[in-house]
Amino acid sequence: MLSIFLATNAVALPSSAALLKVLASGALLSRPPRGVVSLSGPDARRLLHQQSSNAIEGTAANTVLDTAVLNGQGRIRDLVTAAVLPDELLVVTGVAADLAKVFDLYIFPADDVAAADASADWSVLALAGAGAGAAMEGAALGSPPAAGQLAELPGGAGYALDGCGLDAPGCTLLVRSGADADRVCGALEAQPGVVGASAADDALLSVLHGRPTLGAELSTDFNPLEAALWRAVSFTKGCYIGQETIARLQQDPEVRVKQQLFGLKLGGPVETGTKLYAEGGGGGGDAEEEAASGGQRLAGVVTSVAETAEGEVVALGFVRTRVGAAGAKLATADGVAVEVVDVPLATRSEEECADARRAAAAAEEPAAELEPPTAKQLKMAGNLAKMMGEELPEFSSAEACQAWIASKL
Repeated sequence: MLSIFLATNAVALPSSAALLKVLASGALLSRPPRGVVSLSGPDARRLLHQQSSNAIEGTAANTVLDTAVLNGQGRIRDLVTAAVLPDELLVVTGVAADLAKVFDLYIFPADDVAAADASADWSVLALAGAGAGAAMEGAALGSPPAAGQLAELPGGAGYALDGCGLDAPGCTLLVRSGADADRVCGALEAQPGVVGASAADDALLSVLHGRPTLGAELSTDFNPLEAALWRAVSFTKGCYIGQETIARLQQDPEVRVKQQLFGLKLGGPVETGTKLYAEGGGGGGDAEEEAASGGQRLAGVVTSVAETAEGEVVALGFVRTRVGAAGAKLATADGVAVEVVDVPLATRSEEECADARRAAAAAEEPAAELEPPTAKQLKMAGNLAKMMGEELPEFSSAEACQAWIASKL
């Protein structure tokens, strides 16, 4: 459809410096491998509320939030984005067909809700970077939505959802497939500063920003607290699939959350699934693993790897809580050095999530309107200026005028 999305034979590695530069001044346009599940009917919010980790039932229309769909053991099926419409939920997911079937299994005869894989009806685009807002406006797609909100695209073409999946300004676009998708993609591609992102670019940014990937960090090998997805979990809602496990972990996370997702800086190429070790045995690791690695403690595992044009090898992986956190020095069995680093998107506690929500709310609060100076204040200021032989300044508010008067008395 569009040149930026066409496969090429190029094998050049992505440049982390170039991608970060675009995010800082322009916008990356990508087509993530995501589909859409439609939940329609009055009970749609209640169904997703019961089937995922975040609080959905009480949310207002036009809200956007991430939530984790788990299995009965609290392990991750997928991290999804829910777009709450007045009479429907659009659930953006990498496993739309499977999730539609899972949801359907939990719909009872008395429930007024229908679940369907609507992926054929929607195209999912991600627009990320400081220039995302300007690109949307230049493409006549309106302004970006407010934090945690969605906005309808002009002409009923679809919706713009707050958040682009990276630690950057931007949004996710749900565009109706066909002519609308072609028009929206073409308009965005034509905007100055917009650069098409390849699958390799997306993979590298996922690692650098700590965005978990389906089949790697988002899998039934891990739970959402291990995957640093506390922001997608409500600890005050009622029962949901997997809640019992998550509640036990939340009671004593320093002991019970046995591993956590971190970024990794590697001294050379490794494969996903490579195990990581720390010096010294007896750290709660598997005895056979320790013996095979010369007595080193089993410290974690690599789950995603990316190489850059600058010659760096970076990764995501799970590091055992007892072994270390950001700053820890590990190694592979073959002696490749590994440094553990934090990643921007990770959330590791309820307090951290609360702080982020407060900061986002403060950023969205409109600035208080300033009261203009009163006629009485302006008259007094004018008289003082005349008496002192000064030019009367312009006052932005009554408070500023009163402060000037006080300074002259």
